[in-house]
Amino acid sequence: MSYRQPRIPEYREGEAAGGYLRLLTLFLKDFTMAAWAANNRRKKEIAAMKAQIDALSARQETEGR
Repeated sequence: MSYRQPRIPEYREGEAAGGYLRLLTLFLKDFTMAAWAANNRRKKEIAAMKAQIDALSARQETEGR
């Protein structure tokens, strides 16, 4: 899963404020957890790429000597 466009719950006229706040809270919990997880996956991917680049650089240095 990657970052996604949020679909924010809309407040409808006549809807109880408590019900809307519950929907909004659930939306924020779901969206922030999904964004946090996607961000952590991206960090791991970047760290893996950096490790691979470092390994290739070290290999190139040893072969060049």
